Amino acid sequence: MSLSGFNEEEQNLMSILIGYVEDDGYIKTSMEDMAQEEEGVTAKDLEEMVPFMHEFDPPGVGARDLKECLLVQAKHLEEDTHDLVFIINNHLKDLEKNLKIKVTYGFDQSTL
Repeated sequence: MSLSGFNEEEQNLMSILIGYVEDDGYIKTSMEDMAQEEEGVTAKDLEEMVPFMHEFDPPGVGARDLKECLLVQAKHLEEDTHDLVFIINNHLKDLEKNLKIKVTYGFDQSTL
């Protein structure tokens, strides 16, 4: 993976983040824990690099949870995602529980 376009410090931070990506694509270690384990970096510096990681393939890599992953993927879609983002932000727990009726409440049923 090429990290061209980043300065040396950013490359170092991105390499650290990449090292914490689990096999499932998520980063499960907190930025604070990473900063304690890695010399010369702060949690704030690492956090500022996460949006750049989200630009890598596949979309959503480096997310900390399902919600963040889905929001990143929605951002990469080339269409209107307002309803999708609304569902992710407000009804993800309902979807996880398969509560479709609650999720569809408030939407025009004829379009679903």
